[in-house]
Amino acid sequence: PNSIGSQFQVNDGVSSIQFIHQELWTIVPLDWTGFGPQFDSRTPGVPGYIKVSGENPTIPAQYLSLPSGQEFQYTPNALWGKNLDRLVWSHHSDKIIADKHLEVDESNKPHYIVSLSLPTIGWWGEKVMGALIVDPVTGAGVDKFIPLGEVPTWVDRVEAMHLVHQNLDYHSKFAGGWFNRSIYGNSVLAATETHFGYGSNGEPVFQTGITAH
Repeated sequence: PNSIGSQFQVNDGVSSIQFIHQELWTIVPLDWTGFGPQFDSRTPGVPGYIKVSGENPTIPAQYLSLPSGQEFQYTPNALWGKNLDRLVWSHHSDKIIADKHLEVDESNKPHYIVSLSLPTIGWWGEKVMGALIVDPVTGAGVDKFIPLGEVPTWVDRVEAMHLVHQNLDYHSKFAGGWFNRSIYGNSVLAATETHFGYGSNGEPVFQTGITAH
């Protein structure tokens, strides 16, 4: 519809790369552009999302329109009680939202995967403990915390990329201890950019480079 561009925007901050039926795709959600469109009674919700092939650059991006009554209600840009973060906090105020992104299950149904973490050393040492699989239409699943190791296999990513990068960087810089890192500086390394992708066996992996610091 012509109104999509004025009411909704691409939210690439919560996009995801995943295998769907053995093909690599990027799933890019749409979200509200601001306050105004959400007060328009003629707009029942976020109407769809975008799929982009990760294997064939000649395939045009696909806009997938959601059926009537299945528009997204709970999204990162939604207001008040329908805001995804607020919905999660209302059920898990003791945990940190480490990451969130949209993934599609084996039945092509989209869900928000919300990774929850806790500090492990005082207020520091943040570690992902598990995830929520939230239905963006109804909010169902927000009350069901799934520990690591029990997350369904169709979910490709639970770990938060920034925490993976932080842990790699800390290990590289402080492998010789704090005094070596801060005073002597012998063999101090640092992690470069961290990326999410898939190995030769099709399993999801994080990749980073290591350089001298």
